Amino acid sequence: MADFVTPLPEGLDPVAAAPLMCAMALNRLHTLINPSGSPHDARDTLAFSVAHGILPEFTPIGLRDADTALDAMAEGHSGRRSVISFG
Repeated sequence: MADFVTPLPEGLDPVAAAPLMCAMALNRLHTLINPSGSPHDARDTLAFSVAHGILPEFTPIGLRDADTALDAMAEGHSGRRSVISFG
C-alpha cells in the first residue's frame, strides 16, 4: 500500500465505507473539529464555572495593542487570554 494511503480502522467494512470515502474525496463532505469541544461541552463548562464561582482570567487590551498581543501569543508569551476592549 502506498505511504500516503491511510489504512481503514480495524473492523470497518470497506464496502460500507466506500460511499463516505468517495464523498470526502470529492470534497462534498467535510469533517469539523473544534479544539475546545462541542457547543454542549461549552454549556457544561459554563454551568460548572457558575456553580463553583470560577471566573475567567484575561487581559483587556486596546485595539492598538492587538498586533503586539498576537505576536506574544504566537511566540508563546501571552500568559492570559487577551480581550480587545472597545470601551
